[in-house]
Amino acid sequence: MSAAKTFVDRLRDVDAGALLENGAGLDIRFHSNPAGLHCADIPLVVSDGRGKKAAIFSPTGHYLDYPLLEMGRNTARTHRLGLAALGTPWRTMFRATAFDRVVYVNNWLLNGSPSLDLGHDHLVGLIDGIRSNYPDHALIFSGIVPAVTPQFARTLTAIGGRAVQSRIVHVLDVRPTAASLARRGVREKRNVDRRLYEKRSVDRTSDRKVLLTMVDRLRDLYAQLYLSKYSSMNPQYTGEFFRLMLESDEFQAAGWYGDDGRLEAFNIRLIQGGINHCSLCGYDTTAPRKKGLFRLIAAEDILGPGECELINWGGGNASFKKFRGAEPVLEYDIVFDKHLSARRRLPWRVLREMRGFRHATNQSSMRRIGAASVDPPKGGARRVALITSIPELVAPFFSADLKSYDLEIPVVVLIQPSTLLADRLRDLPRTLRRQAKLNGTSRVLQLINRVLYYRVVSDCAPDGIEVPTRSAALDTLTRGRIVIDASSANDSSVAAALKEADCELGLVIGADMLTRATLEAIELPLVNLHLSDPAFARGMPPIFWEIHAGRSEVTLTLHRLVAKLDAGPVLMQRPVAIQWRPTLAGTINATRHLVAKEIGSFLVEALPEILDGRLIETRIDHGAVRTIPRIADVMRARKICRLRAAASQSSTD
Repeated sequence: MSAAKTFVDRLRDVDAGALLENGAGLDIRFHSNPAGLHCADIPLVVSDGRGKKAAIFSPTGHYLDYPLLEMGRNTARTHRLGLAALGTPWRTMFRATAFDRVVYVNNWLLNGSPSLDLGHDHLVGLIDGIRSNYPDHALIFSGIVPAVTPQFARTLTAIGGRAVQSRIVHVLDVRPTAASLARRGVREKRNVDRRLYEKRSVDRTSDRKVLLTMVDRLRDLYAQLYLSKYSSMNPQYTGEFFRLMLESDEFQAAGWYGDDGRLEAFNIRLIQGGINHCSLCGYDTTAPRKKGLFRLIAAEDILGPGECELINWGGGNASFKKFRGAEPVLEYDIVFDKHLSARRRLPWRVLREMRGFRHATNQSSMRRIGAASVDPPKGGARRVALITSIPELVAPFFSADLKSYDLEIPVVVLIQPSTLLADRLRDLPRTLRRQAKLNGTSRVLQLINRVLYYRVVSDCAPDGIEVPTRSAALDTLTRGRIVIDASSANDSSVAAALKEADCELGLVIGADMLTRATLEAIELPLVNLHLSDPAFARGMPPIFWEIHAGRSEVTLTLHRLVAKLDAGPVLMQRPVAIQWRPTLAGTINATRHLVAKEIGSFLVEALPEILDGRLIETRIDHGAVRTIPRIADVMRARKICRLRAAASQSSTD
């Protein structure tokens, strides 16, 4: 075994068909490294655009086929047929735009590759060179996790890369911290794994020469886990691929023997720069679960040899990984497609917009896991943390001179529910069931209600009013502040960030409902801004139900946040007149614009009073929980808007 040849060098000696059984139409090429770092050449995986490839080498497979397969798993046949029908227009667009004709840059045929140690100018030269060689292909840097390699992600987007949300992965900081040690559940799980790992040390081998004689067994164990248990759309590696990894010093390998003397589990890790970028593993799925083979593999990631600070544990098995201290973070594909026609760029533009990536200059979303997240407290000002999902509504508050009120907002938690199509579709049945129960209707009719309502309320903006864009609002909120991105207010990252923020109060505006466990974990007094009077309506959507009832105003309400929807004691309220327009959308948007302006003065008046304990809490009789209205409710509200707008116009005349 020649130690001089790296894994990338060894890839030069074989073609993709010898390494992947589902790699037809893939070609491994190499591009000269402009900086001469790491390796002489940078590996490229070039796809001819045809199907039947592993999902990690097919954008259609990765963004459509695999998610639909996961959603259809263990569901009724009619549900699977419905999902297939839902995917048909997407598949048609992808086929018409040659979506799968791509080049994967710096790809090691794995679901995670080390980042390139290249600066801005060298990366520009690299992209230009590859683009000139493959003018009809989109260029993709896949599996980019900004929380792990922030500088690389920033540089790629700074030179024109289009960042598209790929999936949620789990990242574990293995360095002990006070926060992790305080988490009893994590500590207990790790101790159990450690005891198992130590107990099975007598069965462990890391002898590469021995493992090289078992490449067919490694392939079989991998196939049992990734192909049989999960999906044949995963890479179908051959024994030759496992041989290449075992012959390369970049990989750490270990295997465990079973009672019959055969290998029953293995783990091959790619560690560079203190980061475990990828673990390729497998185990005998027919073995009794009590043997804990997957726990043994996970323990190897944490306790095995090699200098490792961060582990990119990939997607799947979310609960298992969270219980061991891993944090869910976003992974991106960063795509270079400006050299392609508008037709070819269309699917990437659609995915980019649907998945809502904010530009990489946002320091928080690019912050490396484990780094210090919050500035030390400053003297004088009262510190309040903000949790919100509607920056457009909150931005006017930040326009006020908060210092004159002795207020400071050092931390903003942005709740941005997953924009992955798979996640939205997976959550939709549960959401529809809950809403249908509130409305006393069926889930099918509630789906129609949702579609109609959002179509009606978004058909126009109020005349003569300039509505701030989301990007402008985000810029106002995030400038000079620590920003924590989360898909839910119940993410463990939210509680951890607020604990470190050294704030006196948390202000919640527009987040999802916090669970009792989250409220206990945050350990910070929280107040919620509800855009209605809880005695009249709790829940959503704001402003609509006041219009539906023919009220003349909505009521801004600040109340203590408890583990029951909009049911905490009321601290302060302020009425805001409804701005009647002939259309429902115009009325809602005009009123919303006025509410946004009122929120600023309302909060700067209320927050100091709350912080000083001068407000008296008032318990009220709670109104009904509301949700997305029925078609009849929407029609009634539209009629009221027409009548009230006409009446307002005649009175002014």
